[in-house]
Amino acid sequence: MSNAHNPQHWSQLDTEEQIRFWQGVEDGHVASFLVSPEKKSTRRRRGEHSTKPKCENPTWFRPEHYKKLGGQLGHAYNRLVQKDRTTGEVRLRMHVSLHPLYVRERRRAGRRYGFRPEKQRLLDAIWPVLISFCDAGKLTVGMCISRLAKELSQKDSHGKVIPETEVTVSRLSRLIDEQVRFGVLAVSEENSWDRESRTWLPKYVYITALGFQMLGVDLEKLDAEQGSDAQWNENSR
Repeated sequence: MSNAHNPQHWSQLDTEEQIRFWQGVEDGHVASFLVSPEKKSTRRRRGEHSTKPKCENPTWFRPEHYKKLGGQLGHAYNRLVQKDRTTGEVRLRMHVSLHPLYVRERRRAGRRYGFRPEKQRLLDAIWPVLISFCDAGKLTVGMCISRLAKELSQKDSHGKVIPETEVTVSRLSRLIDEQVRFGVLAVSEENSWDRESRTWLPKYVYITALGFQMLGVDLEKLDAEQGSDAQWNENSR
């Protein structure tokens, strides 16, 4: 089977092409017996738009006025985030994107390679938000995807999202879909219409048992803390 992208020997050319080939040899324009195929004309042109996300380095930490998380949720948050006792600077302690699970389950999630840096940073930033707004009883995240994107986006002095540097809903939605394939998150089958993004999105996001284990949460202790209110979603096991 011939490949249109591979060079051909002159003897494989048709009669007219062979004539042109030997004319090129006589004129000194051809120095090889292999002939590269001509590229087919196409109207496709490489775009000049940037493929970089609007917000390349999103970060999110619990504001000082938020009530401190307790129990296993607090343990998970403290594993993710640390505060320098000297300077008071808050920064990530754990980069979730580097967890071995994302290497071990890569093929199951449909990936061949690791995450790009911009996706790593978004993944590292989303987990403190997910833990912070996780409902202690139902173990669901108390925000829809568009609200999560808004929470992660940079804001001006009036608290409004800066459009030029926002975390878009579509970008975050793709990330969450991929986390579902990895098995660390689950979404509800029920969708709701999101006015801001003008699309149907899952109504709830769940942190699965595997997702909690990835963060070092003791599931037995978590169940005990929730008591009769603990309601693991069927897709969260």
